[in-house]
Parts: sequence; structure tokens; C-alpha cells
Amino acid sequence: DQRLFYKRPKDEIAKIKARYGVQGKYILFVGNIEPRKNLKGLLLAYEKLDPAIRKEYSLLLVGASGWLDDEIYKIIKRLRTSGNHIQQPNDYIEDKDRPAIYSGAELFVFPSFYEGFGIPPVEALACGVPVIVSNNSSLPEAVGNSAKFISASDVNSIVKAITQMLCDDSLRNKMRVEGYVQAGKFSWETEAKKLLNILIEVDG
Repeated sequence: DQRLFYKRPKDEIAKIKARYGVQGKYILFVGNIEPRKNLKGLLLAYEKLDPAIRKEYSLLLVGASGWLDDEIYKIIKRLRTSGNHIQQPNDYIEDKDRPAIYSGAELFVFPSFYEGFGIPPVEALACGVPVIVSNNSSLPEAVGNSAKFISASDVNSIVKAITQMLCDDSLRNKMRVEGYVQAGKFSWETEAKKLLNILIEVDG
């Protein structure tokens, strides 16, 4: 719903970040903390980023605990102990505040092994955030040509994509523009019209 998901102003972003204890510049992930989302791959990729990038950008994980998450939390603890800035909100982020959290991100990364559709990347595109997603399941259809693709099973692929996006301002700006266009294809009104046309055709 682009009446809700759109680029929010800096003052609103700052207010919402403060509410949830989010600090500085961040790379964003949104989704349940579980193996299917490939958070292990994202965390290991973040660890391999150039130290200068990790110093400037934290990794913000937004999502509830899922299943089989023990290994993921062990990696988070290890990375934090070694000085990496892995952030998690201090409270559950309300739906009305999510667009500001998206809008404040420098980059959105969604390296999932499988998705039925993948709404978070489209929400990020609608909020003007450059997106990196896996090249599997429904994700290429969801983001079209407006995102950078990675192989979910290849940590170095994730490292390379994040590095390229954060170090290339013109590429990020291009992705933002294309992202707005792509997100506009998935409004509820558009999908309702498609469904109506299908029903009319079936009814004959």
C-alpha cells in the first residue's frame, strides 16, 4: 500500500530510529530469524566486508525469532564480541513505523533461500531503498530489474553485491528510481483489477 509505504522525511526517520534505539547508518534486513531467511549467510557476509564499511554501516535485523534460530544467535553474539555492530530494535516495530525504518536504510538485503512472494523487498523499493535479493523462487518477479541479485548459497556473492552498492552512489540512485516504478506495479488497486478481470473471464 503506497499510501503507507513511501519515502519518509528525515525528521520522521530520526524520531522513529530514536524510539527503537536504532543508531547511525545501517544495512537493513526484515524477516523472521530462521534458517530459510539465510541470516547466517548475511551475517557471515557482513563479517567479511571491508572494515571501513563495517565501521560506517551497522547491520540492522528487524524480525521476530523463528525456528532453529540458536545458530543464528550464536553468530550474532560472536560478531558483536569481536566488535561488529549488529543492531536489533529494542521493541517490536509497529506497522505504522516500518516505512520510516525502511526509509532510513542505506541498503536493504534479503538473501532468502526461498520465498512465496517476498513482500519486504517491494516495501523497501516503495520507500526508496536500494535492494539486494536472492535470484531464486518468486523474488526476481517481485523486484523485476530494480534490484541487485545474489546467489543465496554464496557468501562471497553477498559480500560483492553489498560492497558494490555501498561504494557506487550512481548505482544506488539508479536503483532507487527503478524501485519506485517497480513497487508501483504491486498496488492493491492494481491487483484487485487483475483479479476482477480474471473473474469476468471465468464467468464468461
